[in-house]
Amino acid sequence: MTPKRPNVVIILADDMGYSDINCYGGEIDTPNLDKLAKNGIRFTQFYNTARCSPSLLTPKRRAEKRKNAETKFRTEMSKQ
Repeated sequence: MTPKRPNVVIILADDMGYSDINCYGGEIDTPNLDKLAKNGIRFTQFYNTARCSPSLLTPKRRAEKRKNAETKFRTEMSKQ
């Protein structure tokens, strides 16, 4: 008999604070997330070390990254 696989759901939300959803004391009505929290596991300590750098979002920077990626791709393809 094979062991039962775990039932895991990971929810990733952008620009959402720790206490935004109702089960953590927030004012936003989130009944489905509240039900998951009630019947599952809630994180009580969570650390995020993400960084935001607006300079990476500028059109000039995107063009530079694209150009560098294209150059790297061509270099790698020429080695084959």
